[in-house]
Formats: sequence, C-alpha cells, structure tokens
Amino acid sequence: MAVLTTSGRQGRIRIYDGSPTPNFIEIKFELMNLNAPLARARSNDPIVPTVGGALMSPTSAEYDAGFYEPSQISFSLWVNTVDYRSIRNAFSNIDLADPWKVGSTTWISTKSRGSIRMPDSTFRATPPFFDEKKVAVDVQSVWTGPNTSGSTIGMRWDETYFAPQSLTINESPDFVEIRASGLCYGNIEPIGDFSTGVSSI
Repeated sequence: MAVLTTSGRQGRIRIYDGSPTPNFIEIKFELMNLNAPLARARSNDPIVPTVGGALMSPTSAEYDAGFYEPSQISFSLWVNTVDYRSIRNAFSNIDLADPWKVGSTTWISTKSRGSIRMPDSTFRATPPFFDEKKVAVDVQSVWTGPNTSGSTIGMRWDETYFAPQSLTINESPDFVEIRASGLCYGNIEPIGDFSTGVSSI
C-alpha cells in the first residue's frame, strides 16, 4: 500500500463553544501555519542533590503549578467580508459582550471542563479563570488524506484562551489577515474527525 503524505492544503480548523450541543465556526487554512503542541507539557523532575546521589521530591508548590501551565497555539487566517465579525467574536469574546454572541448564537465558555493528570496518576480538574470576564474555546483541526478513502488525522486543544493583545490584524497588498495566538489550558489529544456541533456562520 502506498504511503501518501497529508498536506496543509487539506486542513481545516474549527473553534467550538461549551454548549451541550457545541456551536462552532470553521476556518479554511490559507497560509497553513498552525503551530501547536501534540500533548500537554509535564513539569521538570524536582531533583534535590544529596551526598549519596539525588532525591526526587517536590520542594514547593511550584512543582504542581507546572502541570497547570498553558501551552501556546497560533495560526492565521485571511479576512473576508462575510465571516469577519463572527470569527472575531469567536476568539474568546474579546469585546466582553454579555451575552457573548457569535453570529446570532449565544456562546458558552469551555473553561474548567477538563482534567490534568498528576505525577501520582490522579486527575485534577482544570480550574476556572480568576478573571471572570475571560472565556475559553475548544480548537480542533482536521486534515483529510489525499486518497479515495477520505481518511483523516486531527488534533484538539481544549480550553484555549485568546487574549485581546494576542490577536492582530495585518494588512498586505493582496489580503488582510488575522494572526491569532492562544493559550491552551485543557486536554490536548488526537481525534479522527471534528466533534459534532452546529455552525454559527
């Protein structure tokens, strides 16, 4: 069987909210510059040197804090006149609207719905934001293979927050683009296809 390499041109990205039946917007890749981790980060081992060798033991709360640190995700998209407002609003409600609407649909934050696996294999829930005006979204990307079977590979980054200062609009002679950089606080895992949901565009 021939091995076929997946191209960025076969990719799409979706941003989901936290509704029971999730709402989403879908973005087609143009510049194909998604940059995101394949899994959650792990804290460095807390090595304490001793006379006889080394001791592995947490020395402060900073060790556990490392497991809660977010991972960075970034991508960009070209702006069009039809979807611009809905896409802008989907980026973590940067206007702090109440209610938070994308298109004509009210969205709900995805924050504090995941879990973090600790060194002793127990799970702890991801905490809510201290800033009550912050909201998170789930980001998913899927690439359809270039074969007749339509096989796909994909990834999801849950509880991602796009800070207003991490979103920029950039002009060029041929197009205007949005560059987005977010922080993923939730689960990171592979998927076989997009989650079901309802489009807000």
